[in-house]
Amino acid sequence: MSESTKVVGDNKNGTEKTTNKEIFRTKKAKPTTTRTFWKTILHGAQWFFGHALPLYLIVGALCYIAAPQFFSSLIAPTAGKIQVPNTSAAPKIAISLPQAQGNSGQELRTMEIVRVAMDASKERVESIKEGNDKLFSIISALAALLVFLGFKGVETFRSLNTHAEETLEKSREARESAEETTEELKDFFENRYHKDNTAEINVAQGIVLREMAELYRKVVCNFGPIPLQCQNEYFAYLEGSVEYLNRICDNPENVDKKTVSRAFIVRGNVLKLMGKVKEALDSVVLANQLYDPEDYSSLYNAACYCSILSRAASAKNNHQEAVRYETKAFGFLRKAIQMNDACIGDAETDQDFDDFKVGNNPHFMAILYPQQIDKNKP
Repeated sequence: MSESTKVVGDNKNGTEKTTNKEIFRTKKAKPTTTRTFWKTILHGAQWFFGHALPLYLIVGALCYIAAPQFFSSLIAPTAGKIQVPNTSAAPKIAISLPQAQGNSGQELRTMEIVRVAMDASKERVESIKEGNDKLFSIISALAALLVFLGFKGVETFRSLNTHAEETLEKSREARESAEETTEELKDFFENRYHKDNTAEINVAQGIVLREMAELYRKVVCNFGPIPLQCQNEYFAYLEGSVEYLNRICDNPENVDKKTVSRAFIVRGNVLKLMGKVKEALDSVVLANQLYDPEDYSSLYNAACYCSILSRAASAKNNHQEAVRYETKAFGFLRKAIQMNDACIGDAETDQDFDDFKVGNNPHFMAILYPQQIDKNKP
């Protein structure tokens, strides 16, 4: 689809055109510009209140302290005597002199000594006041500096407190995760590890007893008809195999699902050897539906058992049941081949499908050789 354009103006080079997509981008960029503006304002306010304002307060405090002394020094006279600023606040010294009764030299000398002492006292008071003013100015400047540092200290304390809370929260989460992992590991070693190992051993025992039964049957068959005693021993091996497998099938909790599925499949195979084909079918169907739907072997075995049940129903002239099991067999076999096409080779040689192969059942052949069937169609 071509991109539509829109004329927005003329210039010397020709008509300027802008696409709808460019207009959309321009409109879309406005919220970003507004966001950037308010972000700049926020950063400026933080800088002003965190740095500039405390410095201005310090300078203002120093100016306020130094201004009275500066202006008083400009107004004060330059005579030999030092005038004390704001003498009204200075302590007044009241001295009562005795009234002279005569003009003797001794009295005049005494009065002169008193005047000199008074001048010395005034100078001392003035020097003490100046020293106190200087000390007060230094203390005020230090106080202003402490106020500034207090602003920054509070900000730093809050920042450190926030980081400390975040670190504490992360440490709590890590601790909880570590505790959960420890509990899972403990449960694995105390329960699941032993159950999984025991389940694997039981499955292995069931498989071994099944193979021993089959080997025993083949050896005995080489010497002719199987005696009743040998048949009993043969079934004893199979029953022992089922007993081990039932330990898993009857208690599948906290056991690996693939292990449980294998136990159900092997049990179905053993039940089929014992002639309990319906129970064998139920066992492999449970394995596929409940524990391992992706295991094609359970579907293939289900197809075999359905084929055997269909043959048995046909032998009893129960054609409706025979057709039902035959349909199920084709459905299971088709799914098994879709999951693993190696099942085609197994089905070609498997004796459980002999009835379908002898009669060249079209449904069976269509499942095994779908390409050939498509070529034969007109």
